[in-house]
Amino acid sequence: MAVPSNNSRLIVKSNEPEFLKKAFEVPKRSYKQQYANLYFVRLNTLKKDLVRKAKNRWSDKKAKLAHKLLDISGGHLSFGVGTVYMEMPLKPNVIDDITREHWIEVPPPRPKYCSENDQILLEDESGRVNLVGDILSEYKVVTGAVIAVLGKEDSEGNFHVHDICLPGIPPQVSVVTPPKESQYVAIVSGLNFGPKSTSSELCEFLLGYLSGNVPLGDSVPNAQKIVKLIVAGNSYDEPPPPTTYTNDPKKNPRTDVMKDLQNLDQFFTKILESQLPIDIMPGPLDPAVYSMPQPPFMKALLPEASKSPLLRTLTNPAWIEVNGSLLLGTSGQTINDMRKYMEIESSIGLIKNTLRWRHIAPTAPDTLGKLINNSYPFINHDPFIIEGSPRVYFVSNQPNFETDTVQGEDDENIRVISVPSFSETGQLVLVDLKTLECTSICFKG
Repeated sequence: MAVPSNNSRLIVKSNEPEFLKKAFEVPKRSYKQQYANLYFVRLNTLKKDLVRKAKNRWSDKKAKLAHKLLDISGGHLSFGVGTVYMEMPLKPNVIDDITREHWIEVPPPRPKYCSENDQILLEDESGRVNLVGDILSEYKVVTGAVIAVLGKEDSEGNFHVHDICLPGIPPQVSVVTPPKESQYVAIVSGLNFGPKSTSSELCEFLLGYLSGNVPLGDSVPNAQKIVKLIVAGNSYDEPPPPTTYTNDPKKNPRTDVMKDLQNLDQFFTKILESQLPIDIMPGPLDPAVYSMPQPPFMKALLPEASKSPLLRTLTNPAWIEVNGSLLLGTSGQTINDMRKYMEIESSIGLIKNTLRWRHIAPTAPDTLGKLINNSYPFINHDPFIIEGSPRVYFVSNQPNFETDTVQGEDDENIRVISVPSFSETGQLVLVDLKTLECTSICFKG
């Protein structure tokens, strides 16, 4: 619902459906269960619809469905559904992680872990099959993606793939009537308030614009038309490791931490005074639980800003409703992890792939984040599955600003956005809810 504010800004209140509002909440964290459950749930959830799509795609092939991958018999054209597992010799392992925790020198991390020696396997509850075939180079996949494959078993026991079917773009959650006039959602990430921050001047420019005090010219949308600010992770930058401690708490590194958090609190408070609602998502550098999905930013760290009813702290990932439009966003860990295991560099290309796989974080729990406790081991459901398409899908803390639209088979139209780190690029992203047009404003240089 939209209501006018005292300073003529149009305030739009968010009203997510209850099932989306709690989609990424973990009521009580327990790590006693196995991560295998998450893979089984993911496969079982996506399999039925994927089998239907595969039958339609290959209806003229006279191929037999193998209900279990190990039921595939040699010489006959068949197809099956399973979860991808990438056998990658360069992939880091848990031994490296334990070694690092004990301060033993380990090989430096690689920017990429993919190589020509990688093998693609497909698995289900019955076992694994090794996939071969030239077509595999056309479909870039990662561990955790659920796919259907058509082909034959060869004499060496490998499955020679002729074609691949992906889950595809899911139906849109809801079709809304766009606002009659342009209304903008602003998205920023990587503010990086902290002892290493070099973006304090940029943040002052950003504050001036969002508050409506610093107009940027006719080519830039008026700040009064911005109805929501989404701060998508890495608002805080972790301090460097402490070298010494003293008996004087005023001289300890913790003092700087509190000062930086106070500056962040004041920054949000000043924006809220202009009646601009703020949604805050945590990121990998923020003082929050590391494993995905991340719980909301603790309001106790933002005592002044939290007094405003216009401030909301959300999970990461998060569903966000703005004036009838649904947005889905993550703070970047999902795509940044995938990039290490694929030859694709473009963030927007990776984001599109997650839509086609219907999964925000396919590499969870295999490699996403830390190798230990990297994502929560859900038992009965996989919240990272995209069961319905949003109008806007953004991933933040990326190297560059990129944007595109993705069309689904049933005329779904999704604006996908790679939101860059503000401290690195000085860029703020604006999305027009009326047209879904997306632009960036650069406060640097």
